[in-house]
Amino acid sequence: MAKKILVAEDEAITALSLRMWLKTKGYVVCKPVSTGEGAIREAIKERPHLIIIDIGLPGSINGIVAAKKIHSYHKIPIIFITGYFGEGLGKELRGITPSTLLTKPFSPSDIERVIQKMLPTSPKGLEQLEQINPK
Repeated sequence: MAKKILVAEDEAITALSLRMWLKTKGYVVCKPVSTGEGAIREAIKERPHLIIIDIGLPGSINGIVAAKKIHSYHKIPIIFITGYFGEGLGKELRGITPSTLLTKPFSPSDIERVIQKMLPTSPKGLEQLEQINPK
């Protein structure tokens, strides 16, 4: 079964690129969202296996606050993405587990490595297991 991923990103090009790449890798991608409020709504509705969320989402709720709210309902693994890594960011992310931080710009191989770490049963991982242990 393909894993479902929610992408919460307000930069249209980044969001589109991520969504297209994830689909080519066999993931199911939830409806696009670009605000913290949208991320919360979609995460509760869709219950994805993983969330990729920009820390600096516009609106009254940023990516960190949205992730904390989502985690109060479901402990979904989260990949935070940001173009700015400032002091104190690590403190803000504490307690949101499992999670990791990826700084922009990142390459497809960077995101793939992180997804496989966060989702050990990623589509590629399942293929490798089936090749090792054929049915």
